[in-house]
Amino acid sequence: RLAADGALWREVILLAVGRLVHLAGDTDKPYALVNRLCPQTVVADKESAWRHAWLAGDVLLEMGLARVREDDWGAALLGRVAQRLARLVAEGRLTPRERLDAGDTLGQLGDPRPGVCTPEPELIAIPAGPFLMGEKQHEIMIEQPYAIGRYPVTNAQYRLFIEDGGYTEKWRRCWTEDGWAYHDRGQPRYLHEEQYNRPNQPV
Repeated sequence: RLAADGALWREVILLAVGRLVHLAGDTDKPYALVNRLCPQTVVADKESAWRHAWLAGDVLLEMGLARVREDDWGAALLGRVAQRLARLVAEGRLTPRERLDAGDTLGQLGDPRPGVCTPEPELIAIPAGPFLMGEKQHEIMIEQPYAIGRYPVTNAQYRLFIEDGGYTEKWRRCWTEDGWAYHDRGQPRYLHEEQYNRPNQPV
């Protein structure tokens, strides 16, 4: 009921969850809350239902993902909430600011969309032929068909390149001088800026 009263109660609810879990050791009430906020079936496609799903994701984060993943009920709820948040983001629900924040929550929970945090990007086939390009809409000819990723390369995908030694001499031949200079101890400098490094954010 309080969640339905608006954003004012969001922090209060999350603080209450933190108190229940971390001080009282009670996970049943927070799980029940997540279940109510993000039920298996959505009765109506209302903005409030999408906001509740987003709050459910933040409740799971407040509980601690390691704890949630070890519990059968928690793991099931985590999967449900992640799927609902993936829909929220993909379908353009809520305001852009809310979608950004919900997407941040989704990235921390584990974004299930194919090609977002998986090693293999989801590719879209681009056929050969004429193509209208640019603001002034001039036609160019694509000589050979190709494929392009549905999403920009994400931090989760780029992490695989880093772990494979992307910033070591093994891959030095792939870098320009300026590109090679923009790293620090085997990883890009931007990795130190947490706000840009959620798994599902674009590199």
